[in-house]
Order: sequence, then C-alpha cells, then structure tokens
Amino acid sequence: MMKEELCKNKINKQYFDNLKISLYIIILIIVDQISKYFVLLNLKGHKPYSLLKNIFELNYLENRSAAFGIDPITFLHKIFNFKYFNEHPNAFVTAKFIFFVIFTIVVVSLVLYIVFKMTASNFKYKFFRFSLLLIASGAVGNFIDRVFRKYVIDFLYFKLINFPIFNIADIYITIGAILMCYIIIFVFDENDLNTLMSNIKQKKTNKNDK
Repeated sequence: MMKEELCKNKINKQYFDNLKISLYIIILIIVDQISKYFVLLNLKGHKPYSLLKNIFELNYLENRSAAFGIDPITFLHKIFNFKYFNEHPNAFVTAKFIFFVIFTIVVVSLVLYIVFKMTASNFKYKFFRFSLLLIASGAVGNFIDRVFRKYVIDFLYFKLINFPIFNIADIYITIGAILMCYIIIFVFDENDLNTLMSNIKQKKTNKNDK
C-alpha cells in the first residue's frame, strides 16, 4: 500500500512538473508571437526605428531562410547548381519550406521528448532542462511563422556590427544552445551524462512495460 502511494505521488509530481514546463513553453511562444505581430502592424512598409543611433534598431524583415539567414538548401544549390531548381523556381521554394518543416518537427520532437522524460533531480539537471526548453520554444515560435506566413518575421538589428537581423525566438534558441553546450562541457561529468541517459531510457522502458 505504501509503495503504491509513493508511486502515485511520483506520477502526480511528474504530471504537474510537465504541466509547468508546458506552461513555460506556451508563455515564451506567446511573447515571441506578440512581438512579431506588433512589428508586423507597426514596422512593415516603414523605415527602421532607431533605438540606439547607429547601434541598434528595429528593422522589419521577412526571412525565408533559417535563423540569422542561414539556409542549407540555398547553400547546397550554390555549390551543385541543381538544374531542376534553376528551371523550376517554385520547386526550389517548396523544397526549402519542406526541409525547414521536417527539420523543425524532428528537432522539436526530440528536444521535447528529453524535456518531458528527464527528471530534474538537482540544479544541474534543471539548468539543462531549461536550456532545452528555450530551444524548443524558439523553434516552435519560428515554425508557427513558417507554416502560417511562409516566412519568419525578424526585426532586431545590431547596426553597429551589421549583425544579421533576428527575433525573440532566435534569442531563445541561441541562449538555449549556449547554455546546453556550457552545461555538457563544463558542468556535467561522465556520471551525470550516464544518469541522464539511463533516466530517459528507464522512463521509456517503464512506459512500455505498462
């Protein structure tokens, strides 16, 4: 009886923990989408709005590539000069769209699987899960744009260094990726990584056993 009660409490704790994570992700996505909608209403068709003269400004851009203008499909096309894409420009645009959709779905699914399966038993794991949460939120935020608008709205521009125009979702992804790499390289030791992997595999096994 005591064992069943402990198991039930553990399930309830995991449920509310995952609910809390879902809420965080939703809030981050909403913030990103509100910022893009605001920019769409106020900056599209207008001159850039300077926040710090010659340093930082709001500059509306419809980005049909990936984060910071990175576009692997275009990059490959420039190298191999695919004849079919030259003859069918619409097919080239469609190929880019399909690539980004599939890539985003795969990455987000993998990240969310880890986020919801892992147990944040100490600060290190909580920190790691937070980094994945940021990556997932940013990826979904840009994914929404790409699916419903066929482009991503970018608007943050460091004019001083001519840095590629980006958005809030890109900030999530960048910070999340930096945190994740830092934790894996400088915070986690081999035991932490083994514990993390075994924890995820154990949860998957328990689910299959049921």
